[in-house]
Amino acid sequence: MKAVAIVDTSIFCEFLNIPKMNDSREEVLNEFERLLNDETSFLLPMAAVYETGNHIAQLPDGGNRRRFAQFFVEQVHKAIN
Repeated sequence: MKAVAIVDTSIFCEFLNIPKMNDSREEVLNEFERLLNDETSFLLPMAAVYETGNHIAQLPDGGNRRRFAQFFVEQVHKAIN
């Protein structure tokens, strides 16, 4: 049976490299790569999508908000597909 990894809010924020929520980004990306190599499926719960979107909406810099929001949308579309 194929393994499934659930991506929680803190991991999704690390993956997106959201400022002040990315202290372990290198470790998270290494683990993602390892799991991908093991052909693990990823599950992104709607709660993580909502919470991550809220963290992005609270970024103080409007340019950052827009940039991270666009990347966020791209990644959510990939998760859906």
